[in-house]
Amino acid sequence: MEMSDLRVRIHDRVTGAEVAMPSGQVQPGRLYFAPGDLALTCDGVPVVPGSYLIQHRSWTLRNEDNGTTTSGEPMRADADTTSGQVIFNLGRELRELDGKPVEQWAVRTPLMGGSELDQRLHLLRLDKALTETLPALRSACHRPVTRLRSVERFVPIGQVRQIVPRAIAELSARSQDWARMTPSGVRPARLLSPVRESDLDFYENRMLAQLVDGLWAHARNRLSDVERIFRLLREIGTYADAAGGRPWRDSQRLFHIIADLYEKSERNKQAQELSALFADLRDVLAGLRGPSILPGVRRDADLGSALRSTNVLTNDARYRQAADLRRVWVAESAGTEDPERPQQWCEAFTFYAGLLLVHALDLVGLETSGSLGRGRTLLMGDLAMDWDDADVFVLRCGTRTLLRVVPLAHPFTASRQAGPVGHEIDVLQAARPTARTLVLYPGENSERTVLPLDVRLRAFQGCEAPAPTISGRPLALLPVSPLEIDSVIRLARSLRWAIVRERVEAYPVRVMCDRKLANALAEGSEWLTATPDGLLLRRPPAPYELQDAVRRVESSAPLRVGTRGPAGIDQLRTDLTAAAFEASETTRCPLCHTPCADPIRAVRLRDNDTFATHCVSCDQAWEIRRCAGCSSPFPVLHTRKEPPAPAHGDTLDRTFGSEMLTSRCWIRPAATLCPLCSKCPEPSSATCNRCSPVPT
Repeated sequence: MEMSDLRVRIHDRVTGAEVAMPSGQVQPGRLYFAPGDLALTCDGVPVVPGSYLIQHRSWTLRNEDNGTTTSGEPMRADADTTSGQVIFNLGRELRELDGKPVEQWAVRTPLMGGSELDQRLHLLRLDKALTETLPALRSACHRPVTRLRSVERFVPIGQVRQIVPRAIAELSARSQDWARMTPSGVRPARLLSPVRESDLDFYENRMLAQLVDGLWAHARNRLSDVERIFRLLREIGTYADAAGGRPWRDSQRLFHIIADLYEKSERNKQAQELSALFADLRDVLAGLRGPSILPGVRRDADLGSALRSTNVLTNDARYRQAADLRRVWVAESAGTEDPERPQQWCEAFTFYAGLLLVHALDLVGLETSGSLGRGRTLLMGDLAMDWDDADVFVLRCGTRTLLRVVPLAHPFTASRQAGPVGHEIDVLQAARPTARTLVLYPGENSERTVLPLDVRLRAFQGCEAPAPTISGRPLALLPVSPLEIDSVIRLARSLRWAIVRERVEAYPVRVMCDRKLANALAEGSEWLTATPDGLLLRRPPAPYELQDAVRRVESSAPLRVGTRGPAGIDQLRTDLTAAAFEASETTRCPLCHTPCADPIRAVRLRDNDTFATHCVSCDQAWEIRRCAGCSSPFPVLHTRKEPPAPAHGDTLDRTFGSEMLTSRCWIRPAATLCPLCSKCPEPSSATCNRCSPVPT
């Protein structure tokens, strides 16, 4: 392939705009090389369209057309965690569904599959080899093979059997080694003498030390792996037991996702037994890394992947077994440094996000049709979702973008430290996307629970519940994981908000017409209000109200003058009919999507262009409120449940599921937080942990 076929442009997936040559640290997966007109190389290798800028080492980007170069430092996207490995494997399987009907996607679970879960709840090859070889490994570490070496040491005079030629010169320069002065000279207390001591720092013991370090890390990772699985099983069991306390719509749709994981009760017992086993292995191996074990052995020596054949490794049974164990360990660890793995990880996370979106749209109650894949469009009535050429999902209504969903394969909270996590989020929030954007990233609850509350709020802020420092930026951030059933729920909550928000923005519906004409039509009408440039529809008209308004337009002589003849009358009649339909859409139920059947009784008009209504189909009350700070309208869904305390993302998942449009004030639940500017209507109070968090 010639260089002319590899021309690209650098696309920032978060902002949706092209950028210049980057430098410094770049968040993995954020920059995408789309087809364009630049001939670029990264570390001398031509950049291929359809790839991400993600490196596990320092990199140099060069424009071959003008010779300009930029360089940056690595930010590794680590897929070696349990969650990352599941996403990686699931994404590779989903790659085969690229462009297939959405029905084939819907039958796949976004959680860890039952077969993979069972595989992880059994001993791996390395686990079995470790448990069998551990006695020999412990014996070799506690009683290692040693060699004698001759060294020069200052020893007490009574232990000196031989001196070295420079002993007298050293003694003359070290008065601290003199016992006393005599008329004939110096009587020494210590002299430099050759002694023999044990030497442990040689090839076989270095192998032993490195093996212990690697196995200790393996035991820790396996323990963490099993504990995460146990938490998932416990969460699924708790979810099934407490399903009655969750929104019934969420429970109905999510039960088929967890059915494969819930049906085998023995998995909990297996997880507990493995957890105890790996905890013991971790503790034993930690003891073999102590300062009294193999002292002085270089643990960072480069031994290579293949062991040399030595007398000790051949003739000492303990070392021979340790060498066999190391070969298994090296074989199990092979491939983790594959240079293609970072690219594959970003692609796998994108496909995993596509699967989450399919289930989240179903949870919202939308019927999807079509195929899902790169360059394809998923249809949902008057809505659609595009998978564009930069691996960004775009939810739209016609040509208007409702929400951009950007899968960013960068684990923001993996460090579990407030400073680095806050800095990473600051870098992301500095972006200014052109449309409302939701960033999905791999993250787990165990990472967020150790963070201070203010950082935790910023690391988990859906479209409906932004952090207090968001300052009106159109960017939300959601963690997702195949080990958390609520990942689908929190994504559905943001999608529901974006869909309902689009309807709310159209309220009240405007119809442009002459001022006199508007006054004449609005006279005596509750659902119409006259403005200097036309009419406002404050609620959907009943059929007879719309017919009456159209009849008045057609029959009233004064109105004919204002509409400039029959053509104007026809246009006004069409505009009124279209506006009535648009007004009915603004009162469509956010949960069951049923239009308001009786607007006269169900819609209660309020001041400041707002209303409250009640769905007779699902018995759900909701309303439109207007922010006192930014004056933007936003929907509020009424619920009989009390908001949790504190009301961060994880507690909102468990309490409201996907059936929430706006977060509540932590001090006065009747007040709602503006989802656009994140302002609370209550006065600033030092007692509110959200608005006045403890400084970190």
